Amino acid sequence: MTSGYAAFSTNITINAKGNIKCNPKIVKEKLLENLTTKGDGLYIDEYEEGRYVYKGVNPNNYLKFNDELWRIVSLENDGTIKIYKEELLNQAFDNGGYRDSNSNGAGGTYCAHSSTGCNAWAATSNLVGTPAEFKSGNNNGTVLLDASINTYLNDQYYQELSSDKNYIVSHNFNVGPITWYQDSRSISDVITDWSQTESEYIWNGKIGLLSVVDILKANTEKTTCIMEKNESTFDPD
Repeated sequence: MTSGYAAFSTNITINAKGNIKCNPKIVKEKLLENLTTKGDGLYIDEYEEGRYVYKGVNPNNYLKFNDELWRIVSLENDGTIKIYKEELLNQAFDNGGYRDSNSNGAGGTYCAHSSTGCNAWAATSNLVGTPAEFKSGNNNGTVLLDASINTYLNDQYYQELSSDKNYIVSHNFNVGPITWYQDSRSISDVITDWSQTESEYIWNGKIGLLSVVDILKANTEKTTCIMEKNESTFDPD
């Protein structure tokens, strides 16, 4: 799901991931009028101070952007709004042969672990702090190119947006890899742990994808839902 952060300086149409910076009195305060603690709706994010997230099966979080219906993920503590488009893009996360072992080294040593595309969102040189290597599980190494979907979203897709794209601002996205647990754990514990691991690598840009933590935070049942034991194994190829 495409997402980003945006910064609105004028009224927006509230019908019920860029990030959009809003005028607090026009947008944020209007949305906070419907803050709730049960059912579908806008909740205080108990994991991040000053942040609010929409939860539930079908919350009233629609927003008109680019002459299309998008949905609000969260009100960020820096005044931006994280939004996403539900419509699926017919794009691979990473094209085969672009960065993987079939790229003749073009993707770097980390991406050479796989022959079916690479799971790193961005080149290490484009991550905040420019880490020397990217690590996931037992694999580590350099990443020399951004993922195919990253390039598409922030080039062709972004350019084809209406003038509303002027509201989209560059923002930090947590893009660190997560590790599936081998035992059952509560959603609350998983969110706490994965928030930390996702934030180990940060990319700053305009348009990205929803993270696993974004999706888990939209769940209203933090105590009764659990991450079931994973019996599968992962082969990077």
